[in-house]
Amino acid sequence: MKKETIVSRRPSFRLDDKHYNQLKDLIELYQKESPISRVSVTDVFLHALDTLHEIKFPDREDDD
Repeated sequence: MKKETIVSRRPSFRLDDKHYNQLKDLIELYQKESPISRVSVTDVFLHALDTLHEIKFPDREDDD
């Protein structure tokens, strides 16, 4: 039997300099392309998560 994966609903993590700069770049890029007046780390994370999920699981329907 496969062990259940436990995922926190409130993840917390630290970024090294490389990932911090990548995140900053993504926030600035997303800010330019988004109708949202102020883009947050959460907005970028959720957008990246949705995009990666669509790439890895293209046959799954979106349940939004």
